[in-house]
Amino acid sequence: MKLLVVCNPEAGGGKSVRVLQQFESALKQRDFTYEVLLTSRQYDVKTIKEKAVEEQPDVITIIGGDGTINDVINATYVLNCTYQILPAGSGNDFAHLLDSSGQLVTSIERLIAGKTREVDVGLCNDRYFLNGLGIGFDGEVASRTVLRRWNVIPTSWKYWIEIFKQVLFYQSKTYSVRVDQHDSELRCFMISVANGKAYGGGFQVSPKSEVDDGLLDLVIIEPMLPVRRLFRIPLVETGKHLGKNYVSHQTIQTVTVESDAEMCAHLDGEIVTATRFEVRIAGQRKFIC
Repeated sequence: MKLLVVCNPEAGGGKSVRVLQQFESALKQRDFTYEVLLTSRQYDVKTIKEKAVEEQPDVITIIGGDGTINDVINATYVLNCTYQILPAGSGNDFAHLLDSSGQLVTSIERLIAGKTREVDVGLCNDRYFLNGLGIGFDGEVASRTVLRRWNVIPTSWKYWIEIFKQVLFYQSKTYSVRVDQHDSELRCFMISVANGKAYGGGFQVSPKSEVDDGLLDLVIIEPMLPVRRLFRIPLVETGKHLGKNYVSHQTIQTVTVESDAEMCAHLDGEIVTATRFEVRIAGQRKFIC
């Protein structure tokens, strides 16, 4: 087995480096042959792709958070590798979904056993994703959280500060939405195109999503007054919002969202901007579980 370990040294405030050191020690005890790549910056797709093409690994172990996983998928999707996740980020939503173990002994055992699960991979414009696309309120929260440079404050705190701010001041916007060839003009508080159940550090935005059904879940929340947002956002966190009269949910194959103004959104937590997002399932990849 050829193993490539990709680690984002910034993930989890440096937690990923400690996980890497422990993982390497465990690999050496079992005589694994492997290569390590430390990413140098956010969205370091080019470096990852060059290393993966050079090594042609059977398995890529990803040490980091959702953003690091997104980088690796975008860099190596055409190689059709098998992936393993060692969660070491601030959110780790996709790792939790796959029950990826943070225990190194368990991770090594699963690597040896080689049991895998086929997982859907989405495509938004020209970027692959695993969890989903968030437009509107949650896109604004994610982008403004990234802009905050208060290094002394944990990322989770920054996120909640921005949630509270946007609950009070975010202005709902109008979008053109095409779902499987059906067009509509909608004013929305937020639009989620989900493959996974949760993002944003555990928010159960799409609790009915299945990552291996070949479909995406479209969750749309209508505009609401700030005072109502204060009581309804917690329902989204716990996944109890579906079925409410201000929420629509459907499984879809394709969706296109357009706006006259540039939209700020997040894709697996990574900030993306465009006036048009075209989203579909691209295929499946194997993950060790």
